[in-house]
Amino acid sequence: MMRTKVLISSIIAASFLLSCGGGDDEKKVKHPTTVKVERGPVLNAQVQDAKGNLAIAKKGTNEYTFEDIPFYPIISKGGFVDLDGDGVQTHKDLPLKGIVLKSYSEVITPITTFLSQYTTKEKREEIEKMLKKNLNLNEDFSISKSLPSKLSIKEVLLNNAIYKSYLENTENAKLEFEQIKAQYDKQIKQIEKKYLKDIDKIVNSSIDLAKLAIDFDKKILDEFAQYFQKNSDISGILKQKD
Repeated sequence: MMRTKVLISSIIAASFLLSCGGGDDEKKVKHPTTVKVERGPVLNAQVQDAKGNLAIAKKGTNEYTFEDIPFYPIISKGGFVDLDGDGVQTHKDLPLKGIVLKSYSEVITPITTFLSQYTTKEKREEIEKMLKKNLNLNEDFSISKSLPSKLSIKEVLLNNAIYKSYLENTENAKLEFEQIKAQYDKQIKQIEKKYLKDIDKIVNSSIDLAKLAIDFDKKILDEFAQYFQKNSDISGILKQKD
């Protein structure tokens, strides 16, 4: 009788293990995660998570996919801003050097890089609220999780202002809000001069924000190129032909 009970127990235990996929031999289900890098669309970058796992770039786009859920923060190095939108690097595009982009979300931009200076979620949320309040940004959007080109002209200009601030921050010190605001105000004036006297009137207008971001990049390309030629060896890239 005892032997019968032991046999039955063994069968039940084996059945349980099989129903669970074989215990330790069960393969972990992966969850591919796609992130986007924007300073204008950033192509051909090296994107990796906090444990060094690399994301695979989707050809001709600014999308990068991890095989599984990444460990944050995610960083993006190198690549180029696809100014002409053709998906390949030419002399018309902007090499993205001088800054390592970083993010605690699936969107990686200069804005998220600034927020990532703060290691706690609570502090990042506090800084994001401060940016919205002091720069009169749209309260309905998450500037840490949404692409600037999908938000409003102000987020596009903030993205540019932070990038320019990082370029000028040669000592690699912690970027301060005052420095960003000075660049932001300068760019606001440039856009207001080009479009309207009051930028708030065009925030929700029919202006193509993605195109505006590219146009703005083209306008400052020469300035950035001069900076890079003085500070890094990319002259060959800037002069390459189609």
